[in-house]
Formats: sequence, structure tokens, C-alpha cells
Amino acid sequence: MKNILPITLVLVAVVGCKMFGTGNVVPNEQINADLSGKSVNITEGSYGGDNKFTFREDYDRCFVVNEKESQISDSEATLSLTVTSWGSLNMKDLGLDEVYNTVFGKLTMQYKKEGEKWVLQKLETKELMYKSLETEQWKKFLDIAMPTCAKGFRHQGS
Repeated sequence: MKNILPITLVLVAVVGCKMFGTGNVVPNEQINADLSGKSVNITEGSYGGDNKFTFREDYDRCFVVNEKESQISDSEATLSLTVTSWGSLNMKDLGLDEVYNTVFGKLTMQYKKEGEKWVLQKLETKELMYKSLETEQWKKFLDIAMPTCAKGFRHQGS
């Protein structure tokens, strides 16, 4: 009887984690690849007069999956992400300071499981702020971005 209690607790923990979606079922590397090259709506600010931002391969980006806000089943996953991205524009040839394009906010990624693979169905902006920053402002932005990078996945641009 003593041996049954520990086994029962382990089973409850394993089944409970699977039922309630703890742990990210879609690998971070796949989420990163799915973000690369995708354009999303900006809810605050403007990117060159446009309200879209593209996650470029040569820009750094970090994200963390917000498990409490995500919904996961055996066949579908709606992931809530906190994301930040930045890249520099070298303006020195024009006699200007270096400028950094930055975004920070929340996205939702909807996945469907096809066989053993998770396939992105939809990428949606919840809130995403864009700012073009000079070097000193950008250093302050990094103070905001680094906790996301420390807790989550970081892609370093080329």
C-alpha cells in the first residue's frame, strides 16, 4: 500500500501536466522559424509609414510563450507570446547616427497538429509597439527587452 501512493502521485502529476498544457508543445526553434519573414500589424507607431513589421532574419528577436494565456490540446495549440525584436540601420554614410528599428508586444500563434508536426495556421497581433530609436534610446530599450530574452528564446540576427 505504501508503494501505491508515490506511483499515484507521479501519474497524477504527469497526466495533469499533459491535460493543462504545461510545457511548450511547439518547440521554440519552430516558433522562431515560423516568425522569420512574417509580417504582423503594428498597433502603435509606424514602420516607414506602414503599419506592418516584418521579422527579418538579420534582426535579433526574443520571445517567451505565456503558458497561462496559451491553450493547448492534443491537436491544436494557441500560443500567446511576448516578443521583442530589433535591428540597426547604418546611417553613418548619410552623416546620421545609427538608428534601431524595435518592436515589443504580444502575438498569438495558432497551430494545428498534422501527423507528428505542428503547423502554423495563423499569426495575429494582440499589441505590438514600434519605435525607431537612436543609440542612447536603444540602450534603454534593451533594459526592457532583456528579461524576455533571459526567460525565453533568443534569435541572433546575421
